[in-house]
Amino acid sequence: MKTITLTFDLFLELFPEADLPLTFSTETHHQINAENNPMPVPFMEHFIAPLLDNPIDEFTEVTPCFRLKDTYDFHAFIFWVGDLLTKKFYLATFDKKGNLIDKTFLAGTISDKHLLTQVVATIEDDWLIYVAEGYSDLRDLSRFDASSNKIFNLELLGDGKIVKI
Repeated sequence: MKTITLTFDLFLELFPEADLPLTFSTETHHQINAENNPMPVPFMEHFIAPLLDNPIDEFTEVTPCFRLKDTYDFHAFIFWVGDLLTKKFYLATFDKKGNLIDKTFLAGTISDKHLLTQVVATIEDDWLIYVAEGYSDLRDLSRFDASSNKIFNLELLGDGKIVKI
């Protein structure tokens, strides 16, 4: 049986390059999953699992989404992670050798007992990231309080760091 060495270059190939702007919402994951294959488990375990707060289990799926073009000194990837109660897009940056520079939760849906959190994000061509967060009480979906929503911005810097602005 032939063994494949998990190199950062092979990991790079899983992510198609994309032009900006890009928007990530609940519907985006369906489009991406129709176009991109799920990440093979060895790549999930080697490259993605160390980036996540929760361990990968048999219910976890990871889909490589995009690699941002023209980042020059680093690589910027967006990947989707889905499990039983969460569907999340992450932005992660790596130097040219494959060392992690930074990562952040970008967008997605999180169900936590009685609270549903939905987050959408747009990455603009100037690397500014606009994020909107909304919350719903799962016990009474008719009670939506728009004042609990949050809007904030992130920026992807030229060195690969991701900062809240």
